[in-house]
Amino acid sequence: MKFAHLQKTTLGLLATASLGLAACSGGGGSAPTTFMANPPGESRTATATVSASPTATATVSASPTATATVSASPTATATVSASPIAANIYRNGMLVPLYNYPNPTTAWDNVISLKRQHPSVPVYVIADASSGMGTTADANYQSIVIKSRAAGIKVLMYVASNYAATPLATVKGYIQNQVTFYGPIDGIFIDQMSNVAGNEAYFSSLTSYSHNLGAPFVVGNPGVDPLQSFVGTVDNIVTSENTTYPALATISSSKYTNAGPNAWSVIANATVFNSITEGEEKPYIGLIYATTDNVYGTLAVDLASQLNFLDTSTATATASPSQVASASPTAKPT
Repeated sequence: MKFAHLQKTTLGLLATASLGLAACSGGGGSAPTTFMANPPGESRTATATVSASPTATATVSASPTATATVSASPTATATVSASPIAANIYRNGMLVPLYNYPNPTTAWDNVISLKRQHPSVPVYVIADASSGMGTTADANYQSIVIKSRAAGIKVLMYVASNYAATPLATVKGYIQNQVTFYGPIDGIFIDQMSNVAGNEAYFSSLTSYSHNLGAPFVVGNPGVDPLQSFVGTVDNIVTSENTTYPALATISSSKYTNAGPNAWSVIANATVFNSITEGEEKPYIGLIYATTDNVYGTLAVDLASQLNFLDTSTATATASPSQVASASPTAKPT
């Protein structure tokens, strides 16, 4: 939702992910094994650790519907299977609503510069071209989308559904235009997502439609903790767009842990970045952003600090919906 032209009052990742494996073993101690997962379209890696006994080995495999199981005895093989949902965000990233018209491109250039300094941090930027309702392409947006994606930024184009009140065919037309005018793009951001039971199919349809057009990542923004029935209707849900960070008790509940961090984003507007709070919430939320500008016309003044905080060397290892971890005392995940 907007105040004037810029403000949105209400602002999981599902794409193919690849997995790699590095394993080592030796006598006299545990054998640390790492798995590495790349976010959509990116080749960089980070690691999460699984420890096994000296004689155990570990392998990593992935399939669209697999669950993750870690099990090993002193002489058995430990296997980790992960679905793309779990592997999609191997480390926390940022979802940045930047509703600043890219002429001049100062704010966009700042994001690009910081992204290049932190190439391993996933950064998704929401581009608001004519509130998603434009009927012709805007050359300035075309240029900045190309420039941003060349720097490794993932660009999501903005559309709004008016809480499912806009006819489905109309919103699909908006999406079609965004892909046609500005593609290739990395996904669609659906603002004003409904949180009323009965509208789930509406958003599932928009997600499938976007995927089929080549926009692989769809974020829905109800701006509040959603009903369980909406989880999975889009790839990622902005579960909190508020002046504070969400309550830890909420985002650590089973609804969140079952879906996995890739399913969730948080935008804390009118909020100063808090590393302690974000450190507590990172295991549950894939994409986090804090800004004191709740109309999103400028960047967070501490954007560099936020990226520094997220630019860690170790992956956040969190189970996906049906993942379990079981192991014998001599070969257990850590």
